[in-house]
Amino acid sequence: MIEFARKVRDALFAATHRNSVVDVAGITLTLDNASPRMRYVMHKGYETEDAELASAVLDENDVVLEAGSATGFLAIHCLKNIGVRSYDMVEANEEMIPVIHRNFELNGLASPKLTHAAVAAVDGTISFGINRDFWSSSTTSRKGERRVSVPSRSLPSLAKAMAVPPTALVMDIEGGEAAIPLDHFLLFEKIVIETHRKLVGDQPIEKLLAFLAEKGFAEIGRNGGSYAFRKSAA
Repeated sequence: MIEFARKVRDALFAATHRNSVVDVAGITLTLDNASPRMRYVMHKGYETEDAELASAVLDENDVVLEAGSATGFLAIHCLKNIGVRSYDMVEANEEMIPVIHRNFELNGLASPKLTHAAVAAVDGTISFGINRDFWSSSTTSRKGERRVSVPSRSLPSLAKAMAVPPTALVMDIEGGEAAIPLDHFLLFEKIVIETHRKLVGDQPIEKLLAFLAEKGFAEIGRNGGSYAFRKSAA
C-alpha cells in the first residue's frame, strides 16, 4: 500500500514538474530520462546529507576515490564547494556515465577520471542489477532490475591506478559495501560511506563500524545510515 501511494505521488509530481534540470544545493543536475521516483527525489534534496558529511571531513588537500558516483552530484560538490585536490570516480551503471558527463558540463567543470566498474572484493566481472530508479542499481538483488555483467575492480586496484595515492574514500554502492574486504578500507585516511542495512542486514554493517573504530577511525558525523570518519593520528 505504501509503495502504491509512492508511485501515485511520483507520477503526479512528474506530471506537474516537467523541467529538464533541477538545482540541488546550488548544483545543477539533468533530469533527462529520470524516472518519476528519481525526479521526485532529486527535487527534494537528493544526497544533500551526504554532501554535508563530505564537507565535514574533506578539505582541499584530499585526493578522493569515489565508489558509486551515480549522477556525479557528490563529485561536483567536492570539487566545486570543498575544492579537493583531485577526484576519481567509479560507476557500475553504464547508463549513468553520460548523465555524469552532462552534469559536469552543466556546472562548468571538466569531468574527472571516470571508470566503468562495480567496486568489489577482486578485479574481474560481476553481476549487476540496473534499475529504472538509478539509486537502486546494485550488485545485490532488487525488484525490477535488469541483470548485466560489468567489470569489477577492488579498492586496492583502483587506488594503485590513480595518479596520486588517495587520502579519502566516498562510497555509496547500495549494499555492495558488505562484500568489501575490511582491510581495503585501511587504504584511506578519511571515509564517507552510506550503508544499507535494509539490503544486507545489521551484522555486516556493525562489523564494518567496529573494525573502523578498532583501527582508529573517529566518527566525525552521521546522517541516518551515512557516516563520515577520519583516522586519528597515531
